[in-house]
Amino acid sequence: MEVGDGRRCRVWPDSWLHGGPILEQVEERVLYEATSQREARLSDFIGLNGEWRWSRVSMEFIDLWDRVQDVCLCPSVGHMWVWVLGR
Repeated sequence: MEVGDGRRCRVWPDSWLHGGPILEQVEERVLYEATSQREARLSDFIGLNGEWRWSRVSMEFIDLWDRVQDVCLCPSVGHMWVWVLGR
C-alpha cells in the first residue's frame, strides 16, 4: 500500500491501512491514550525524510505495526483517493 503526503487522510478513521481503519481494529480508549489528536492526519506522523514518526506505540498497536511498516510513504506526492472493491 502507498500513501501520498497524508495531509487529507485521517490516521484513525480513514482506510489507509490493510485491514481497514485503525479505529475499527483497536479499542477507542487505546487510540486516544496514544495521541491527543483525535483528528490527526497521516502527515502528522511523517518525518521530514519520509519516515514514520510515532512518539508512543501502545502494546495494542504492536500487531498493527508490521502492517504500518508495509505502507510506502511518499511525502512529495499529493493525496489521492483509491476505491477498494468491497468497501
